[in-house]
Amino acid sequence: MRRKHKARPGFQRLEPRQLLTVSLPIEVADFRDDFPRRAAAPTEGWAYLWNAPAGWSNSNPGNLNSAAIDNPETIYQPLQPAGSLLTPDGDLKFNDSHPSSALYFSATGGHAGSVKQLSSGARYNGQDRYAIAAFTVQEAGVYELTDSFIQLDDLRSSGLEVRVFVNRNKPLILQTVEAKQRIGFDARLGYLRAGDTVHVAIGAGVNIAWDHFLVDFSIVRHTSRVESLARFGRDVISHNSRSPWTYMWNAPTGWVEGGQRGNLNTSPIGATSSYQPLFESGDVWVPDRSSDSRSPTFSMQLDSDGGAPGAAWQQSSSFQDRYLIVRYTIPTSGNFVVSNSYLRVNDSRSDGVEVVVHREDGTRVTGDSIVAKAGSSKSFDLLLGDLSAGEHIYFAFGGVNNANYDRFEMDFSIDRVYPRELPLRELVPTKVLHVTEFGATPNDGLNDWHAIEAALQQVAKNNQAVEIRLTPGTWDLYPSNTLESDEYFFDLLRYQNLTFNGMGAEVLIHDDKRGLFRVLDSKNVILRNLVIDYADKIGDRYRPRTFTQGIIRSLDPAARSFELEIDLVGFIAPDASFTSAATGSWGYAVDPNVAGRLKFNSWLNYPTYEVQKVSGNRFRIRTEFTEGLAVGDRYVLQRRYDHPLFNVAAYSQQVSLIGVRAYTASSVFVSSNLSEALNVIRSSVTIRPDSGRWKSGNADGVHAQSNRVGPWIEDSRFQGLGDDVMNFYTLPYTITKRNSLRTLTLATINHDTLGNVGSRSLRIGDSFKFVNPLTGAVIQTARLTDVADTRQSVIIQGRTEMRDMVMVTFDQDINGVVVGNSPAGESDGFRNETTVFNEGLSRDFLVERNYIADSRRFGNYLMADNGELNHNIYVGLSDQAILGRNESGWPLGAWPSNVSIRSNSFYANGLSARYLRQPQVYGTVDFHMNRLPNVSVNRDVREIRRLKIVDNHFQYWRKAAVSVRNAEAVTILDNTFSDPLGNFGSPVKVKFSTFL
Repeated sequence: MRRKHKARPGFQRLEPRQLLTVSLPIEVADFRDDFPRRAAAPTEGWAYLWNAPAGWSNSNPGNLNSAAIDNPETIYQPLQPAGSLLTPDGDLKFNDSHPSSALYFSATGGHAGSVKQLSSGARYNGQDRYAIAAFTVQEAGVYELTDSFIQLDDLRSSGLEVRVFVNRNKPLILQTVEAKQRIGFDARLGYLRAGDTVHVAIGAGVNIAWDHFLVDFSIVRHTSRVESLARFGRDVISHNSRSPWTYMWNAPTGWVEGGQRGNLNTSPIGATSSYQPLFESGDVWVPDRSSDSRSPTFSMQLDSDGGAPGAAWQQSSSFQDRYLIVRYTIPTSGNFVVSNSYLRVNDSRSDGVEVVVHREDGTRVTGDSIVAKAGSSKSFDLLLGDLSAGEHIYFAFGGVNNANYDRFEMDFSIDRVYPRELPLRELVPTKVLHVTEFGATPNDGLNDWHAIEAALQQVAKNNQAVEIRLTPGTWDLYPSNTLESDEYFFDLLRYQNLTFNGMGAEVLIHDDKRGLFRVLDSKNVILRNLVIDYADKIGDRYRPRTFTQGIIRSLDPAARSFELEIDLVGFIAPDASFTSAATGSWGYAVDPNVAGRLKFNSWLNYPTYEVQKVSGNRFRIRTEFTEGLAVGDRYVLQRRYDHPLFNVAAYSQQVSLIGVRAYTASSVFVSSNLSEALNVIRSSVTIRPDSGRWKSGNADGVHAQSNRVGPWIEDSRFQGLGDDVMNFYTLPYTITKRNSLRTLTLATINHDTLGNVGSRSLRIGDSFKFVNPLTGAVIQTARLTDVADTRQSVIIQGRTEMRDMVMVTFDQDINGVVVGNSPAGESDGFRNETTVFNEGLSRDFLVERNYIADSRRFGNYLMADNGELNHNIYVGLSDQAILGRNESGWPLGAWPSNVSIRSNSFYANGLSARYLRQPQVYGTVDFHMNRLPNVSVNRDVREIRRLKIVDNHFQYWRKAAVSVRNAEAVTILDNTFSDPLGNFGSPVKVKFSTFL
């Protein structure tokens, strides 16, 4: 470990408390800090290079057509010390050698070499010449290039190109910087092995005149993002029928155990259909249990320490080598690596053992084989990449020229690489408190708030890991004047290492408004094994408090009203609290056969303007319109408030809901705001079984706003929700004041008003994107160098009010932006002025193995960066199952990028009138850019980047199964499509996009 991630040189730091995070990445390299001073040797790991022509020297230009930057055969040459600079020839006489020209690096920047110039003469140069800064990592892990910028100050320059690539792979970043421009080139490097090299290469544009640049960047390693799934040596001794391991060999055609040896020319390595199983024989696995060593198996065997291969032949032989093969079956889709591997041959008489790693079709992951020579050890750590569940990876071990003395030792791990830190699943308590010890008893119908609160208060006095436990049964919470908060029953402020274990108990909430838990500025909190319902128990029925439901018995379109007949034993009578004016509530029609599912071709919501009792159990509901409704429809009318059932806020970290079930919620099931690493595991918000209900929660399942580390949602169920199942986004900012060319005052936009924001939500080095919402175009990107809290008066609905804001300074002048704090800005809800996004928020999320069904609006609404959605089932959603875009009309977050959608199933989504009729809706999985007035960007611009939509199944789809617009580096592969519900043409529609 070298040092922790820090701010850029010259940037002011926030206080340590403001730099709170789940797990700060470890900085392993920094260009400026590490640059060698005055002929000193490069800092460990660094090399400074250029793509010199083959045969080049100070007096010989060499082969000027050779050494292309992207040719894997090019051997980059080191730069030499020249005072405080590094140059190709070690002197400061620029332009005295060709084609290096003025190429150099300094401690703050440098200059590129000659550009490609094919005209004849002394300046001929067949390839662009790049200045290359390379860093070799010493430890395997997940890496990121961050805090980067390149700046070109001279207006006369024709521009520069910057490339970021690992080893000699394709560029992860390929960008141009124009004259008088400063841009970032941050890159997610992914999992790197020890010895992998990160290259930053900078080349000239049209010419090399006036191309001096300033540059800086850091390389950091993320911790806790890799999980070991299997280890050969550990697992082989516990081999069973459900093991992901299979032990095999490439048997010749016609080979019979104890009999014929078969055709020795057949079954080359990679021909997986020829592979035959090994048999368990004591502590080893062998191909032949019935005879002594014979050709071609000889001494072939496998054990937990390694083994011995079969026959190996000279290259001139037509016989095939016989390999000992270990097959691993990928258990779940994701990104995988081979780590902690070694292949060792101890006998000095051996001519070596090779390992070949390949896929089902024989494609080699290793490229060339990896050979361990006699008396040596060799690593075969590998990047397996993105794989789908059920795919096979083969590890084949064979002799080189013969099988003599080829006993080898080996071991390796299969690891999965995740897009964020692993979730908190367990805390070991040093103390257990039982709520019954504080005066409460389950199943008595009395208010249990005081006892639970007393237990929590006792925990607050401890600095140790504590678990609070309920007793199985029913616990009740009632509204009370003694509650400190009119928003939540329990506030967890600055708690650490707390487990609240319901032990399977059910909590009945006899309150329409309050949430259950609000977690504030807390770390490592687990809420588990709990059942919740906002309901009153009436006999043997649970009557929900957050919504009612009934049958439409009459309809009056002219009056925009209908009569609703309600079962008043099982459901409450609606009153004024169900109107939009009171709670912003609405109703909607439900499918006649499937509870929770929106009625086909009806609208998403019908605002409730008035509720009148007609007689008995009939109520007249006046709404905005009645189109899409009919007599006999099932209809739900919800009473929606603003307080989530669980609210994780104010910089909390690693808060986990595990085994939590909710049947209702007046608002969101779980919300996370300005926090890090919310985890929802084996939890659910669904319709209560055998209740006759037609819905569950009134709002989102998971609502993640402006989190620095995003949610981890795993093995959970969501059904019958009244809004998006999951919504991940960042609130944008508007500019309320220009303090100077580089300093602005920002406030958050919250729908049609301005919210409060504090400096603690920002970090020095965060990248900000300035967007014109009228066109969807990015105006500028800049990096934060300083931040301070401030307050400013603003105009809100004609009134002057004070708001908490931030005064921020950037690393460059901010140009072409429109200030939003004005009467004109207030009148349009601050939507038309420049929208500002912090790209450091709403990153890194995982949604895996969830059931997402029969709910209103979207399954996953993505305005977030760097996430995976794997093995989920999406069925009966009213609109897009997965929607990735910015939303200018609300406004909400920016465009998503770096999203992988793999091995999911989609059935019969897209039911609403909005989905079916509006031209801005494109498909079940839908990515596009949005601009005001809430329409698609209909031009060839691409701000969505690096999408992977692979190995998914779509059935009963409408419009399109997959629609991608305005995206760059897209992969759409191996998906299956069946039974479209209409004649929609191709299931995949791509426009204004490029493929990887």
